[in-house]
Amino acid sequence: MPNLHIIAGHNGAGKSTFGKDLLPKNAQNLTIFDGDLVFSQKLKHFSSYIKVHKYAVQEADDATVEEFERLSKEAIATQSDFAYEGHFSNENSWDTIRFFRKQGYTISMIFLGLKTLESSEKRVSDRVQANGFLVPAYAIHHNYYGNLKFLNIHHDLIDNLSIWDSSFGTPQILLVINNHKKEYQSTELPNWFTEFLPDLV
Repeated sequence: MPNLHIIAGHNGAGKSTFGKDLLPKNAQNLTIFDGDLVFSQKLKHFSSYIKVHKYAVQEADDATVEEFERLSKEAIATQSDFAYEGHFSNENSWDTIRFFRKQGYTISMIFLGLKTLESSEKRVSDRVQANGFLVPAYAIHHNYYGNLKFLNIHHDLIDNLSIWDSSFGTPQILLVINNHKKEYQSTELPNWFTEFLPDLV
């Protein structure tokens, strides 16, 4: 049975920095599709000749979706493992998980969280200062709360789930679910977990 590996979480929580190392060893050689990074690259390209920003954003968004769909369809056609990094902050984003499930995939998710929205904003700001890619403030806000809201609602779609707190640097494990069975839960859960993920406590 093929596997879909997902690295999710808040902006600036270290998905790109820590995510690959947190994958199972047999998945660490996979190429991880990073939607934020691809979008940033596409936006830079389109902005070079589309002078109206909102139109450049739309083109970049469409191009990112097209690339993701192409790569995911290729994986499904060959029943190969697939990995991507992204946000699940609206209902539509969970359709991808449902689609892979229907194709016989086992769904595994690593979720990296931060203690506050302000922490997420600060991490993104620091990344930009270091020549990293920018995420608009409205998107950081939407992703911070939306990721938690929909994970709480749809966690049953995930076969294997691990949740980590990276508020203080190196991620600390909070919860492990394998084959829909809880195998570990920290005795000291942070407020963002207990407040926004009550169905997982």
